[in-house]
Formats: sequence, structure tokens, C-alpha cells
Amino acid sequence: MRAGKKRLANFELLRMLAMLMVVTMHFLSRTGSLPEAGQELTERTAAAILIEAFCIVAVNVYVFISGYFLSESGFSLKRLLRLLCQVLFYTLLIPPVLVLAGILEPSQINIYYIWQTLFPVESGHYWFVTAYVVMYHLPLDAIIGMYQAINPNVNGLLACLLVFNLPFTFVKGALDAALCFLVYKPLSPILHGRK
Repeated sequence: MRAGKKRLANFELLRMLAMLMVVTMHFLSRTGSLPEAGQELTERTAAAILIEAFCIVAVNVYVFISGYFLSESGFSLKRLLRLLCQVLFYTLLIPPVLVLAGILEPSQINIYYIWQTLFPVESGHYWFVTAYVVMYHLPLDAIIGMYQAINPNVNGLLACLLVFNLPFTFVKGALDAALCFLVYKPLSPILHGRK
């Protein structure tokens, strides 16, 4: 770390928590813990839905915090190209590995899948990278100005995120989970073909 650079441990801790939440969501989806359409709701799947509802904010939190740190550094074409090369590397590497591991069937690879693999940012396949590339061109003052057009009392990016994004994202996740619990039970007989 360069001299004069102050670490913000609270932001770093929140970013690590967001990473753990992303890993948790991937674990839930890859282990079959989340219910499929028509699957009976059990205590395990209900707990998985609840955990996912709390973890769903992870990508947004991680991208916002990373954007906050990068907003102070100014635009760098080299940094942007390096990010795009990293994304392209992983999108080109992951499909062959999935095919070799037997997770992805070669028959699932169609023209749309190839398009998403070759152009992940342009196709929006990794929406958070696409959003990052777009937002990277906006100065921080413009972003905060958009928030202040709605509520002039917010000052600074952290206040904007806490006042606007955090409550709405949490309420959205809670409503998603509540709606799932309310709608699933009456639809369960139809989904299972018992009605």
C-alpha cells in the first residue's frame, strides 16, 4: 500500500461480507438448496429462500463500494481495458471447463450462448460489469447530483446509498421472499398436477 493512502476498514469489511454473501448465493443455487418450480416447499428450501433474500443485495453492495473507491481515482483507459480483458478471459474459460466437468451439455451451447460468451459486457450477461463500464464515465458529482435532485439533503455517496439504495433493496428482497411464501402454497397443487 502506498504511503499516505488511508485504509477504510469498515468499507473493506462490508465488501468482504458482500463477497461472502455472493459465495452463499452461488452455493445455494449450485447445491439444489433453492426450490425448483413445482418442488414441494420444505424447511430447508424455505430457509434457503430466506437466506437468498438477505444475500441478494451482495452484488449491488460490492459494486457500489468498489465504485466508491474508484470514483476518487479518475478515469483510466488502461484500468477499463484491463477489467474488460479479465471479464473476457473468464467468459471464454468458464464454458469449456463446464463442458469438461460435465456441468454444461455441449447441446446447450447455441448462438445466443456464444454471443453472451464473446460479448459479455455488450450483451449484459454480466450486468454489473456493464453498469460499471457505463457509470465509470460519470463523475461522482454527477451521480450525487442525481440523488440530490430527489432529496437535496443527502451529501456524499455513502449517504445516498444508505438513504436510497439500501432500504429499497432490502424491502425488495423481503417482498420477494414474502410473495414466494404467499403464492407458492396455493399454487403448489397446480404445479404438482394434483388439481
